[in-house]
Amino acid sequence: MTRIDLIPPELVEKHQARRVISLMAIGASVVFGILIIIYLLTLGQIILATNRVEQIKAQNTQVQAYITKLKPYDERKKALDEQQKIIDTITANQILWSSILNDISMVVPNDIWLKSIKIDITPILAAKEQAAGASNKAPAPPIVIIGDAFDHAAVARWLVHLGEISQFRSVWLDYATETQVTTGSTGTTAGTTTGNGGTLKVIEFQTTVKLTKFETATGASTP
Repeated sequence: MTRIDLIPPELVEKHQARRVISLMAIGASVVFGILIIIYLLTLGQIILATNRVEQIKAQNTQVQAYITKLKPYDERKKALDEQQKIIDTITANQILWSSILNDISMVVPNDIWLKSIKIDITPILAAKEQAAGASNKAPAPPIVIIGDAFDHAAVARWLVHLGEISQFRSVWLDYATETQVTTGSTGTTAGTTTGNGGTLKVIEFQTTVKLTKFETATGASTP
């Protein structure tokens, strides 16, 4: 059976060309639509980024204003730090005798009493008399403490208490000798009865301590 096509070839070609053009137009529309979507998304991101930049600029302006407000305080702090450095330099070799004496008073046991606290400043004076250009630093003078106790156990407690003071780097017992002291009233002390003008047996001791924190004593003064 023979099929006879009555449509002219020219019309068939035109029809096919129209179909191709239609498909191309549809494809172009899809691509264009995709491009528009991409553009809108990118534009939205740009707007968000721009807003974020503006917020950061506003925060930076506030921070700069705050820094400007605090600048006088910063300059004042620097000035105070410089003054503190000067003070630290001046007092670097000084010994705080008031603090040392207060520490000693806090650890004296009830059954002993101190008679004298001495500091030999001879090394300090000798250092000050040295020739110009020589070192004027002398070792911190030892502190010599003399007192009485009722027994040797009290002396031992005294040594232990002195060792607990952080400002002392060494504690020495120079001597502990039994001696007698004259009493002026009648009474009983540590199991020993005394009368008017009587005597009492005690342990006289001498301890020597050296300072931990202050290794030099230039410019120090005696209490």
